[in-house]
Amino acid sequence: GGACRRLARRSAAPPPPPLAQGAPRLCGWGGLYAPQLPRLGVVGPVAVVFALLGTGLYLASGVIPAALLPCIAAVAPTVVSAKGPLFNPLLPVLPVSLGLFSLGWFMLGMVTARANVFPAWSGWMVALGVAIQAIPPRPFGPVPWIVADIGWVIFAIGLSGIAIHGWQAASVGLTVQGEPVLTGLASGD
Repeated sequence: GGACRRLARRSAAPPPPPLAQGAPRLCGWGGLYAPQLPRLGVVGPVAVVFALLGTGLYLASGVIPAALLPCIAAVAPTVVSAKGPLFNPLLPVLPVSLGLFSLGWFMLGMVTARANVFPAWSGWMVALGVAIQAIPPRPFGPVPWIVADIGWVIFAIGLSGIAIHGWQAASVGLTVQGEPVLTGLASGD
């Protein structure tokens, strides 16, 4: 409990909050993907698959650092240090999950901006935010941790723009190419 949290502050890699970041995104796929489907082109489905797999892997690989590594650091701090056996060499699941997550959401942000179903700025913000958060922070890369946090904030603003537009459109009945989508969601139907 408290001892693990105190020791986690001293570890080389502070744990990200993946459960808080990943779970809501995994639950909102229908509202993000379905209204845009006719306009996503060839890249859209690939982006969705990459983003969905990357989010799932990122969520799963992030739960370990957030919950388990602080307790390991309490007993064996060198194991979870940047030069320790857990990060040197880096576990393959970490860069694979981050790569799929970042590439998928970057592509999805781009096709969302161009699909003209949600506000274009929201798609660009998703792409920009995920590109910034993917820059490795110290001690693994060149930038301070605040850069990744800024990326997450920009990413969240983009997703919020999509969500707000989707919620408003659901209450009035959004149509794409004459077909109703998202009707009745705001009323709880």
